[in-house]
Amino acid sequence: MTAATDTSRPSTERTGFPCSREGCERPRAEKATHCSFLCKAIECELARIQRLSEAVGPSPVVAELWSHATTVGDSWSEVLRLHDHLAQEAEAVGISAEQWSAIRDGG
Repeated sequence: MTAATDTSRPSTERTGFPCSREGCERPRAEKATHCSFLCKAIECELARIQRLSEAVGPSPVVAELWSHATTVGDSWSEVLRLHDHLAQEAEAVGISAEQWSAIRDGG
């Protein structure tokens, strides 16, 4: 399924700027590198674990750390996907994009 036909997430084709985190296909702002603070934090943590792994070498602790960090990334991707789906549901029941932003952001 392509981004143009997949309605479960916003298309990066609209902005031309995909998030830099591997596995995240959400659009980002033109001057940003990631779609969210958490995507940037997850990518930084994975890079940190990679450096530590290279320094220490393979170990059960490194494997477990990597596993948990990638699980966080996968979970965050799912949270973002569900947020996008919920926004589509809100639009379907007549909530405007402006109203949705105010509801979502608490303002």
